[in-house]
Amino acid sequence: MVMQLSDDQRFQVMMEEWRQCESGIRGLDAITFKIRAWVVTLVAGSIIAATRPDFDVSIWIIFGFILTFYFIDTMVNSYKDVFIITMQEISEIMGRTSLSENHSNIDCYQKPLYPEKFKNKDYYKYLRTNFLRFDNWCFYLFILITVLFYFKFAEI
Repeated sequence: MVMQLSDDQRFQVMMEEWRQCESGIRGLDAITFKIRAWVVTLVAGSIIAATRPDFDVSIWIIFGFILTFYFIDTMVNSYKDVFIITMQEISEIMGRTSLSENHSNIDCYQKPLYPEKFKNKDYYKYLRTNFLRFDNWCFYLFILITVLFYFKFAEI
């Protein structure tokens, strides 16, 4: 489906898509923050519960929390990557188009980009790279090491 719009209208659609992608990234950043806050809260609560003699908390339960939230965080970051790539593609089109040229290169933009990317499930392409992202696994590795140190020194 090709948009039957003038170049000025197409430019406005591009700008609106840019704003929606930017809003999507901000929203997913907020979700990532909440996910990480929840994992810290659950792990801290589990460690505090483990200090009580009448409550038995296994390290495997805490490990399950960490692993579950790691996978959720990775998926959210994959969604965010779709928005980032879409913004980069729009930037490339806009970068080649100067306002004085009367939007002559804007013909590359035929329809909004990101709805198609989610329909095609492009976010699955970014899952593997997000599993290996330093800022993603480093946070969860730090939490895991903290838990392991607690359980190691709690026995002493």
